[in-house]
Amino acid sequence: MEHIAAFLLIVGCTGGTADCRELPAPTPVFETVEDCEGLRQPAIGAYASRYPRVLGVCVAVDPAEEDEDATILWSVTPAGQLEASLERNGFTVAADFQRREKGLVRQH
Repeated sequence: MEHIAAFLLIVGCTGGTADCRELPAPTPVFETVEDCEGLRQPAIGAYASRYPRVLGVCVAVDPAEEDEDATILWSVTPAGQLEASLERNGFTVAADFQRREKGLVRQH
């Protein structure tokens, strides 16, 4: 079984930062954060012709907890930054930012 160490979240925005939606990543999970970072820009570029703004972020995951149910929370800040976190049982277990803002939720 492959261990997941990071996932790639890609979001496309058609208008302002409030009009964004999650897009499928060509490779959604990675064994290392470095692998994810290496493919983040090409994955974002694949959507550049369809959305005025495309954002992507790699979020580290603890491989020991990959089989547990999790919720991915994400938001695009007014400044246009994509922020994401992974939560299990109401606790943040992985995040790419320090403070959480109102965001959209997707079950994983």
